[in-house]
This record gives sequence, C-alpha cells and structure tokens, in this order.
Amino acid sequence: ASALGAVHSAPLACHAACLSPSKVLLTSTGRIRVGSLGAGQVLAGPPASRDDLLQLQRADLMAVGHLMLALACTGSGRAPSMDVVAAQYSGDFARIVSFLLQAAEGNHMSSWRGLAAALGERLFSAFDASQTYGDVLLGELATEVDNGRLLRLAARLSAVTERPDHQGDPHWSETGDRYLLKLFRDYVFHQMDESGSPVLDWGHIVECLNKVDAGVSEQIMLLSRDEGSMLVVTYGDVARCLATAYQELQSRSKVPR
Repeated sequence: ASALGAVHSAPLACHAACLSPSKVLLTSTGRIRVGSLGAGQVLAGPPASRDDLLQLQRADLMAVGHLMLALACTGSGRAPSMDVVAAQYSGDFARIVSFLLQAAEGNHMSSWRGLAAALGERLFSAFDASQTYGDVLLGELATEVDNGRLLRLAARLSAVTERPDHQGDPHWSETGDRYLLKLFRDYVFHQMDESGSPVLDWGHIVECLNKVDAGVSEQIMLLSRDEGSMLVVTYGDVARCLATAYQELQSRSKVPR
C-alpha cells in the first residue's frame, strides 16, 4: 500500500508488469521492494489522459491482487484460486484479495487509499513492529559507538606506550606523561593475582577505558612492575596525558590522520 501510495500520488502508475512476482523482492528486514519501476513509462510513454492514468492505477491494484493470490496459493499444490484462499486464510484477507482482483470495476478498493483503509488495523501492528526494530537498531548502534570509543582509546594507548624511538630519543615513552601511561596500561591489561597468574577481567578493562574516556575524577594507584614507583592519579589525568602524548605523535606523523 505504501509503495502504491508513493507512486499513485506522484501521479504515476507502476504498470502491472512491475508488480509480478519476479519483480517484487522481500528483503531480510521484512520490507517489500518493487523493481523495474519506470520501465513501463519509458516503453509505453505517459498516459494520454487522466482517465487512462486512472485505468493504469486500477490495473496496478489488480496486479497486487494477483500477486497476493499467487503467493497465498504457493505450496498448496493447486492452481491459484479464491477457493484456496478462502479455505486457508482469514475472511478479511480473502475479501481484500477479492476486491483487489475486481478493482477495475470501480469498487471501494479501486484506489490505494481504499487499500490502506482496509489494512488500517494491521498498519498499526506494522508500525509498532517498525518502531521496535528501530529501537533494536539504536541499541546496536549505541553498542558499536561504545566499542569504537574503547578501540580508539586502546589504539592510542598502544601507539604511545613503549615506543622504541621518537625524535631520536629511545627513552621518550619511558619519561614524563608517557611513563604514567605505561603504568596505566599495565594496570588495565596486565593485572596479576597473588600467585602471579594473569588476570583477564574484561569488566575491569572496559570499566577503566570508559572512565578514561569520560575523564572521571576517581583516583587510582599505579605501580611499576618492580614496585619501585607508585603514582596516585585520576582517570582524568590519564585522559589528559594520553591526549597530549598522542597529539605530539600526530604533529610529527607523515601518515594522513
């Protein structure tokens, strides 16, 4: 109904050939898409009068009826007929198909508005399903945005920490703000338990990176691997140090950012 409404309101016609089963596609999201639109207008030319356009539009509705009839009878082992539809589907569906097949006679379903009115109750269900699907997509998008932020932080941290050489200084990554970032990298990714076994806590990793991204003022204690150095900093301090160090690298990078 929406496809016919868009075309007929133009005002144009789809042409019945464009509404045959070979030209109508059902996508993975449950959307119906009509192909080859416009081919009929190119081959046949524009309608000569408004009455001709009206007949073409009614032919579109009849083509939709034939399409629904063919799909409804698929797999029944019988030729498409209203008897099969009436026996296997609801009375409302059978009436809609029947009226569409007789659209050329000028009944109440001889325009796309009549078809939309007949589908009124079900349009609410379709709209609700569309809204739900949109909510799911927004949730997935929010998840991917979060993943992108954390990946960017982890990539920048890896680019700065323990860099072998920068501007001829092999100790660049071991001094100043970079040393703090090295200790923070160990705090996030290289945790050890009392027995010296590695701790792979994804919750800890995600929480720390999220707090750095938000610049949280919560304090953490960072220890060097030999426990000879200890720093007490905030996640906001780590975020500022990372931004400064990465910006320094960017300013001398020859690769497009």
